[in-house]
Amino acid sequence: MQRSQLQTSPLNAALHTDSPDTSVEHVYPSGPVLPANVTRLYLEFSAPMDPAGALDHVRLVDTRAGHHDGPGLIDAGLWDPERRRLTLVLRRPGKDADETPLRPGRRYRLVVDPAWRDARGRPLAGTFEHAFRVRGRVDEPLDPSRWHVATPQAGSRDPLVVLLPRPLDYGLLRRAVGVRDPHGVALNGVVTIDRNERRWQFTPTRPWQPGTYTVVADHALEDPAGNRIPPDEHPHGVHLEHVISEAAIY
Repeated sequence: MQRSQLQTSPLNAALHTDSPDTSVEHVYPSGPVLPANVTRLYLEFSAPMDPAGALDHVRLVDTRAGHHDGPGLIDAGLWDPERRRLTLVLRRPGKDADETPLRPGRRYRLVVDPAWRDARGRPLAGTFEHAFRVRGRVDEPLDPSRWHVATPQAGSRDPLVVLLPRPLDYGLLRRAVGVRDPHGVALNGVVTIDRNERRWQFTPTRPWQPGTYTVVADHALEDPAGNRIPPDEHPHGVHLEHVISEAAIY
């Protein structure tokens, strides 16, 4: 019996270990400077979270004022189906359309409480903070003519790269931009976004074949301030998809 207990005790210890390992992996917009009229923030977690009381564990701190403005600025929290990405919708402070959620020239910290529990009931690994500065509002519509598309070589699975002049909304950028093959069929592949949401990369599941491909964007695509590509007017209505560029791959 003694031998059996010695053999099983390490296993039992491992099964009962409750090490908090879920953490905040990313926050978007990820850059150090945000426009005053930013509409939403995203939190991405390393594992599914418990959605109950989410806004009780998130604070938006105005470092100059020395207090948190979370209850007044965060209007709602929306989860993705996997409960790994939380969208924090910011509330406008008044009825005036020119008023902004954040104050230009101020510095803020987005703080996530480590007492928040994941879907397994375990607390987060530690406090998460993301600091940023606020600039003036941005109201210019998106201009695809300023986007630079770098094409890969045929026969490779190198990414097609789109360089953006300013950051776009991370959540929309993941699903609202795509590539169509020479026959107009949407390609399957992996989207990667980096450089503070100013570079979009598409890696196809199969090697590129020679031909002319089309980079397209859904009408819902926005920057963090909610600005979109101006609609294309046509005799039969408004197109729901914008052609960004035609990319010849050889």
